[in-house]
Amino acid sequence: KEKYRYRVVDIKTGTTKVKFYYYPELFGWGPAIGINETTGMVLCIDDLIPTKKYSTGNFTSMAVAFMMLDCGDLKIVDQIMDRLRSVDGLKLEGGYAIHMAQADEEKPVMRSAECIYDRFEYIEPVVSAGRNIIAQSNCPINEDLKFMASAAVPEKGKWNFNDVRLYVEMRERRIRMLRQAKETKWLKKSAQNSVEAGLKLLALPEGDVNEYIDAKGKIHKYFTGLPSRWVLAHFSCFVGKKKLYYQIGKFLPKPIKGKEYSIKYRGDYAFKGKNVNAVAIEELMAYKKRTSEKA
Repeated sequence: KEKYRYRVVDIKTGTTKVKFYYYPELFGWGPAIGINETTGMVLCIDDLIPTKKYSTGNFTSMAVAFMMLDCGDLKIVDQIMDRLRSVDGLKLEGGYAIHMAQADEEKPVMRSAECIYDRFEYIEPVVSAGRNIIAQSNCPINEDLKFMASAAVPEKGKWNFNDVRLYVEMRERRIRMLRQAKETKWLKKSAQNSVEAGLKLLALPEGDVNEYIDAKGKIHKYFTGLPSRWVLAHFSCFVGKKKLYYQIGKFLPKPIKGKEYSIKYRGDYAFKGKNVNAVAIEELMAYKKRTSEKA
């Protein structure tokens, strides 16, 4: 009970049924998911890692997200966003990307909103072969908001190696997520099979594998998606015409004796990452060259 602190909460108010994840740090760092079963809307949240903490904010991003989930209608969400933009001095604690999808009679709808401090901006999906894909990876996609994230190229000042590697890791992770979304063949499956395919894909820790080389030239495997006793649950859904189907579940790798929360490196994994350390060095050298030329 103490080792796994997530809870799924069901709320019914009148004719509206809402289900969401609860955990002790709900208003702190971390992602969350929610489902409005009455309206067929789902909502997921990613942390955008702002460069600084806004300590005097008078609204939380989680509260905004729950308002959106409670109304359960993307048309009303548009009104909420317009209202938030119009409130003078309103700022948010932290920064989040709020991803939404809703079943509809004619065509399902999907969009993201990036919320940082006093900015509320929609992000359009990537369109590939008629499919809408959102691949947020914990840093802003909106060009006007990128400078607010720690995983971004700084406009001025020094860029240390750890920050460069974080930037590269987030960028490469988004590239891998887009590849996975484009190449996974779940659209040819039934709703149930599509959801299970998505669930297994999300749960594969190999999807966030990278390599780096230390000062002695030794190669290490770097797992950004390392499973742990805290974060083993995943959420996958199918949103279509008048249809919402979803699963919340766990798919774990084969346990290693004595290291049950570790995973083995798979060299043949189709979506394995690049050598983050080497790419970060290249990015850092290019940055130094650009800044020296400007000076």
